[in-house]
Amino acid sequence: MSKKIYFVCAPIFLYWPVEISKKIKELNNGNLITGGFIGGPKKYYQILKNEWGTMADEVVYTHDLEHQWISTPYEQKQLLFFAELLGHKRLNQFIISDRHIGNGLLMGGGIADSPFLEKIRKDKEATLNYIVNMLSYLYNFLSKTKPEIIYSYAVAGAFTLAIAELCVKLDIKFLKLTHSRIDNKVVIDSSPRDKMDLVKAQFLKPISDFSKDSLDYGLDYLNKFREKQQQPDYQILQNKIYLEKTKIKYSLKLAAKYLKGTFNRSNEFFHTSYLSTIKYEYNITKGIKSFWKQKPFFDTEYLLKKSFLFYTLHVDPEASTMVISSCQTNQLAVIEAISKSKAITDILVVKEHLTMIGRRPKGFYKAINALPGVYMANPTEPSFRFINAAKAIITLTGTSGLESIFLNKPAVFLGDFIYRFIDKGFVCTNDLSRLNQILANLDKIETADDEVLIKLIAAVNEVSFPFDGGLVWSGVSKQKVLDHPEVVNLFAEKIFKNLS
Repeated sequence: MSKKIYFVCAPIFLYWPVEISKKIKELNNGNLITGGFIGGPKKYYQILKNEWGTMADEVVYTHDLEHQWISTPYEQKQLLFFAELLGHKRLNQFIISDRHIGNGLLMGGGIADSPFLEKIRKDKEATLNYIVNMLSYLYNFLSKTKPEIIYSYAVAGAFTLAIAELCVKLDIKFLKLTHSRIDNKVVIDSSPRDKMDLVKAQFLKPISDFSKDSLDYGLDYLNKFREKQQQPDYQILQNKIYLEKTKIKYSLKLAAKYLKGTFNRSNEFFHTSYLSTIKYEYNITKGIKSFWKQKPFFDTEYLLKKSFLFYTLHVDPEASTMVISSCQTNQLAVIEAISKSKAITDILVVKEHLTMIGRRPKGFYKAINALPGVYMANPTEPSFRFINAAKAIITLTGTSGLESIFLNKPAVFLGDFIYRFIDKGFVCTNDLSRLNQILANLDKIETADDEVLIKLIAAVNEVSFPFDGGLVWSGVSKQKVLDHPEVVNLFAEKIFKNLS
């Protein structure tokens, strides 16, 4: 029987869905209809359409649609329909999740200018126009086409989050790639907010339902983690990307791209401006130089002698704050709340995410250091130096919280924790008014014992598979995808299982 799977694609996730869908078609005895959505320069839409050929019944170019959504006055009747269907909280979350239509909420970062962004800034009705018209289009499209599955490589904006929420209402299975934050393990799960439902289901099973290999892996991973205390592979990749931007070679590449763009305007779009993006990236390189010239941080040895709490700044904008932690998108406000709630005898050490150097608004670090008892740390220092010495680690949704739990340090999550079902080693709240009470009772946070942690890591191993993020985030060519049939097969098999 023929099945239908759609993919939410992007320039960096272009050839993967084509090869994955071919493999799924083979697994389903030659019966598969595919298709999906693609934004970015229109050439990618043409490539995707040509690559899929007759396999696809619908390939939607979203940039043209977005121009219509934002410019067409919304119908009040439609707004009320979706408020009833999805609830006001979810409608607001669509705005919060999107770095364009929710741009005014970005207090700790920014994006390149574009005609789309200018429209949002100048027209106060544009946000609702976009949300209501987008939802109307997607609701009608999905009701008509009725795919069994929609797969997205990420959820990082209103469009993909809306698809995920509408899939629930229309009985369509939504799947996405989620990093486990353990080794290079990823899962294909149904939650757009990284709830890790597959891992949770496995974790809650009796230990007899776990393979010996997974339990051995859990023990080995925990022991090696504590011994070596290394960053996950995906963080190492992000740091490499940052280091590339510190090189003169990178600035010269930007200059060449800008010159090319001034003569060829084919990459200028309503949603994205090629030239504005190059300018933005160039300003980041200037910001990096300025940061290291000013050095707005304190000596590490001085900080480690203090009694302190440790807060790790998140990338901004990013799904970890805008989607998973929609209540806390203003990290300056979060840090201020911690500074007002901590014991007077403690300091708060704040460490920047290396990839955000040069991207913060002017005065961001000055505002942090101006708060009483708050000190910026050197971002090149390994976080583990601070985690091991801190009284507690505070984060929104970050990996540092999981790392601290592995090291038997109390963690406080002010957004969400993807493994909150383990119920030990942390406190999780969106209510900043609870900070006084939480920080005064850190010693009452029950440590997650090794049995729990080994079972968690084993559960991840049972339902995940290894994946090199560089195969997507470091640029993709058709040849790179064809050179990794084992990755294509893994994705296809995992997605195919959800068809039955």
